[in-house]
Amino acid sequence: MTKITHNGLWLDYSSMQKEDKKNYLISCIFLLIAGAIGGFVTTANSYGNLIPATEMTIAGIICLLIGVFFWLKFYRTQDEMFKKFHNFSVTTGAYCFIVLGIIFHSLSLAGVIAEVVHQDVCFPLNLLFFVVGTLVGQVYFYKKHLS
Repeated sequence: MTKITHNGLWLDYSSMQKEDKKNYLISCIFLLIAGAIGGFVTTANSYGNLIPATEMTIAGIICLLIGVFFWLKFYRTQDEMFKKFHNFSVTTGAYCFIVLGIIFHSLSLAGVIAEVVHQDVCFPLNLLFFVVGTLVGQVYFYKKHLS
Protein backbone atom coordinates (compact mmCIF):
# COMPACT_ATOMS: atom_id res chain seq x y z
CA MET A 1 0.00 0.00 0.00
CA THR A 2 1.32 3.41 -0.94
CA LYS A 3 0.87 6.40 1.32
CA ILE A 4 -0.50 9.54 -0.37
CA THR A 5 1.01 12.77 1.01
CA HIS A 6 1.25 16.53 0.36
CA ASN A 7 -2.49 17.09 -0.09
CA GLY A 8 -2.72 14.27 -2.60
CA LEU A 9 0.04 15.53 -4.88
CA TRP A 10 2.78 13.10 -3.88
CA LEU A 11 3.31 9.43 -3.16
CA ASP A 12 5.54 8.46 -0.24
CA TYR A 13 8.23 6.37 -1.91
CA SER A 14 9.52 4.98 1.38
CA SER A 15 6.09 3.51 2.20
CA MET A 16 6.12 1.30 -0.90
CA GLN A 17 7.12 -2.34 -0.96
CA LYS A 18 10.23 -3.36 -2.87
CA GLU A 19 8.37 -4.60 -5.96
CA ASP A 20 6.15 -1.51 -5.98
CA LYS A 21 9.19 0.76 -5.81
CA LYS A 22 10.74 -1.01 -8.78
CA ASN A 23 7.58 -0.82 -10.91
CA TYR A 24 6.92 2.80 -9.95
CA LEU A 25 10.47 3.91 -10.69
CA ILE A 26 10.64 2.11 -14.04
CA SER A 27 7.27 3.56 -14.98
CA CYS A 28 8.32 7.10 -14.10
CA ILE A 29 11.61 6.81 -15.99
CA PHE A 30 10.02 5.51 -19.19
CA LEU A 31 7.16 8.01 -19.04
CA LEU A 32 9.67 10.82 -18.55
CA ILE A 33 11.65 9.63 -21.58
CA ALA A 34 8.45 9.36 -23.64
CA GLY A 35 7.44 12.89 -22.64
CA ALA A 36 10.87 14.26 -23.48
CA ILE A 37 10.85 12.58 -26.88
CA GLY A 38 7.31 13.81 -27.55
CA GLY A 39 8.22 17.36 -26.61
CA PHE A 40 11.39 17.27 -28.68
CA VAL A 41 9.64 15.91 -31.78
CA THR A 42 6.76 18.37 -31.48
CA THR A 43 8.97 21.39 -30.92
CA ALA A 44 11.57 20.49 -33.53
CA ASN A 45 8.96 19.81 -36.21
CA SER A 46 7.08 23.03 -35.52
CA TYR A 47 10.26 25.05 -36.08
CA GLY A 48 11.05 23.20 -39.29
CA ASN A 49 14.09 21.31 -38.02
CA LEU A 50 14.76 18.12 -39.87
CA ILE A 51 14.92 15.28 -37.39
CA PRO A 52 14.05 11.63 -37.80
CA ALA A 53 10.51 12.23 -36.59
CA THR A 54 9.22 8.78 -37.47
CA GLU A 55 11.93 6.94 -35.57
CA MET A 56 11.72 9.31 -32.62
CA THR A 57 7.95 8.98 -32.52
CA ILE A 58 8.17 5.19 -32.56
CA ALA A 59 10.75 5.29 -29.76
CA GLY A 60 8.47 7.61 -27.77
CA ILE A 61 5.48 5.33 -28.24
CA ILE A 62 7.52 2.30 -27.17
CA CYS A 63 8.67 4.15 -24.04
CA LEU A 64 5.09 5.20 -23.35
CA LEU A 65 3.84 1.63 -23.63
CA ILE A 66 6.59 0.33 -21.34
CA GLY A 67 5.80 3.07 -18.80
CA VAL A 68 2.09 2.30 -18.88
CA PHE A 69 2.80 -1.43 -18.51
CA PHE A 70 4.84 -0.90 -15.35
CA TRP A 71 2.34 1.65 -14.01
CA LEU A 72 -0.42 -0.94 -14.38
CA LYS A 73 1.72 -3.50 -12.55
CA PHE A 74 2.16 -0.94 -9.76
CA TYR A 75 -1.53 0.04 -9.79
CA ARG A 76 -2.78 -3.54 -9.50
CA THR A 77 -0.92 -4.12 -6.23
CA GLN A 78 -2.41 -1.08 -4.47
CA ASP A 79 -5.35 -0.99 -2.08
CA GLU A 80 -8.88 0.14 -2.90
CA MET A 81 -8.41 3.66 -1.55
CA PHE A 82 -5.43 4.31 -3.81
CA LYS A 83 -7.36 2.95 -6.78
CA LYS A 84 -10.31 5.22 -5.98
CA PHE A 85 -7.93 8.16 -5.59
CA HIS A 86 -6.25 7.39 -8.91
CA ASN A 87 -9.51 6.86 -10.79
CA PHE A 88 -11.09 10.02 -9.37
CA SER A 89 -8.10 12.19 -10.24
CA VAL A 90 -7.85 10.84 -13.80
CA THR A 91 -11.60 11.27 -14.27
CA THR A 92 -11.52 14.91 -13.16
CA GLY A 93 -8.57 15.46 -15.50
CA ALA A 94 -10.53 14.01 -18.41
CA TYR A 95 -13.55 16.10 -17.45
CA CYS A 96 -11.50 19.31 -17.51
CA PHE A 97 -9.87 18.20 -20.76
CA ILE A 98 -13.27 17.90 -22.41
CA VAL A 99 -15.17 20.79 -20.81
CA LEU A 100 -12.43 23.41 -20.82
CA GLY A 101 -11.30 22.29 -24.26
CA ILE A 102 -14.80 22.75 -25.66
CA ILE A 103 -15.21 26.14 -23.99
CA PHE A 104 -11.78 27.32 -25.06
CA HIS A 105 -12.17 26.23 -28.67
CA SER A 106 -15.78 27.39 -29.00
CA LEU A 107 -14.66 30.88 -28.00
CA SER A 108 -11.78 30.62 -30.52
CA LEU A 109 -9.24 31.51 -27.85
CA ALA A 110 -6.81 28.89 -29.14
CA GLY A 111 -6.60 30.73 -32.46
CA VAL A 112 -5.78 34.00 -30.71
CA ILE A 113 -2.97 32.38 -28.72
CA ALA A 114 -1.69 30.56 -31.82
CA GLU A 115 -1.37 33.87 -33.66
CA VAL A 116 0.67 35.33 -30.81
CA VAL A 117 3.10 32.43 -30.37
CA HIS A 118 3.08 31.32 -34.03
CA GLN A 119 2.45 27.69 -33.13
CA ASP A 120 -0.49 25.35 -32.95
CA VAL A 121 -1.50 25.34 -29.29
CA CYS A 122 -4.49 23.00 -29.32
CA PHE A 123 -2.72 19.91 -27.99
CA PRO A 124 -0.59 21.70 -25.37
CA LEU A 125 -3.65 23.54 -24.06
CA ASN A 126 -5.70 20.37 -23.84
CA LEU A 127 -2.83 18.65 -22.05
CA LEU A 128 -2.64 21.60 -19.65
CA PHE A 129 -6.38 21.33 -19.00
CA PHE A 130 -5.98 17.62 -18.24
CA VAL A 131 -3.06 18.22 -15.86
CA VAL A 132 -4.85 21.02 -14.00
CA GLY A 133 -8.01 18.92 -13.71
CA THR A 134 -6.03 15.98 -12.39
CA LEU A 135 -4.31 18.14 -9.77
CA VAL A 136 -7.63 19.63 -8.66
CA GLY A 137 -9.13 16.14 -8.43
CA GLN A 138 -6.21 14.87 -6.35
CA VAL A 139 -6.39 17.73 -3.87
CA TYR A 140 -10.19 17.48 -3.64
CA PHE A 141 -10.14 13.72 -3.04
CA TYR A 142 -7.37 14.03 -0.46
CA LYS A 143 -9.18 16.78 1.46
CA LYS A 144 -12.50 14.94 1.37
CA HIS A 145 -11.43 11.34 2.04
CA LEU A 146 -7.86 11.14 3.31
CA SER A 147 -7.23 14.07 5.63
